[in-house]
Amino acid sequence: MEKTIYILVFILAIAYADLNYLPFGNKLDIIATQNKNLTKNYDNLKETTRICITDSVCNCKTIATQNCIINKNTTCYEEHFKKCNKKCEESRRCYGLSCKNAGARHCKKIAKRHCKKFSDSSDYNDCIDRKTKCCQRSEMGTCKKARRIYSYRQTCEIESHKKCSLFKGKTQCQCLSQSRRECVEHKIKIYTEKVRTYFNCHQASKMLCSHKSCGFEYRSCLKKERSICEPVCERKSRELCNEQTNGPCFDEEKKKCINKWSKNYCKERAHLKCFNDNECIHRELKKCEGNLPSCMRNSTICNDKNECTSDICHPRKGCIHKAINCDDNDKCTSEHCDKVLGCVYKRKTCDDKKLCTTDTCDPQTGHCVFTFDKRNSCKCNTGACERNEDCREWGRYEKLELSCQKAICDTEVGACVAVQKKKKMCTKM
Repeated sequence: MEKTIYILVFILAIAYADLNYLPFGNKLDIIATQNKNLTKNYDNLKETTRICITDSVCNCKTIATQNCIINKNTTCYEEHFKKCNKKCEESRRCYGLSCKNAGARHCKKIAKRHCKKFSDSSDYNDCIDRKTKCCQRSEMGTCKKARRIYSYRQTCEIESHKKCSLFKGKTQCQCLSQSRRECVEHKIKIYTEKVRTYFNCHQASKMLCSHKSCGFEYRSCLKKERSICEPVCERKSRELCNEQTNGPCFDEEKKKCINKWSKNYCKERAHLKCFNDNECIHRELKKCEGNLPSCMRNSTICNDKNECTSDICHPRKGCIHKAINCDDNDKCTSEHCDKVLGCVYKRKTCDDKKLCTTDTCDPQTGHCVFTFDKRNSCKCNTGACERNEDCREWGRYEKLELSCQKAICDTEVGACVAVQKKKKMCTKM
């Protein structure tokens, strides 16, 4: 009796934690339970605690109520409720702590049923093996994802209560519901990002699609994942360097990124593949560490003493010596690489020898730009000019004719100046 009460309290506590949300592609409900009867139609599991997944349509109270709207007697409700519960128990899938034998017996039954049409053919055994492996892959992936998300929910429940502790009543409920969902989604996003970081595109797509059903659903998922696959360090470096895919900024950021995720390479891979299965983690760690290149133990091995190459120790590929791209995307500089100094840049000189212009170079075109600036000198107050004709307006404005002066362009300065006219050209006022 005491054990039954414990189980009910446990399940109710989880139900309160907003466990109707499980992003599995289709909506599912997930519960943790110690009730062995739940597995009577599925694999026999040794572990006392297990994760069980039930189709979301199994809301039997609602279904029974809806079917008995017209006929409101108790018998109608009980019949529909029992019928629904039976159907749901048959569809329920339960997994143990390790996921080691997920779908072992269940998949053989499915394979035999699917391959029945080949029973008199030589292809029968091949069909059984192929369908069993595919089913076990799906069951293993589903088990690992279910356990991972259940773990996220437990963590998010604590975090959400801390976050929403200041609210009361209905507002707190809304806060908790939104916070739980955002928290779980964030953790799933981090997991996905890590898988794409620590595994190549081929391996990552298989891991992220492992829970999908055999056939079209699995193949579609793989196709989608591989179409958007891009090495994480390349994407991050591009984002940090204004979408550039080469040059000093991109190379430096990529090197930093690879060095960062290389530090705990084997540990992260093992935990991503095995989640909380210690036996699996130990096995994967041993396998990974045995295949690490020598530079992972001594990074100085990769130094080729050439400043024109970027020396990276890659945990899968070993030493990589990538030629540095010195292009700084500035057309006003000429660049080359020196083996001792590295990238050397020479700036284009723009000088029109005029005091009143500020001389610059346009990095997009590489052309010199000369901008007139009055602030350069008091001599520049008269205005910009290139020839005498440019100063006529200024001369009229200043009424130079009255003082027997004229406006000309001082080409050395780049501004208009007033000069005295010859005496015979002066008109007496």
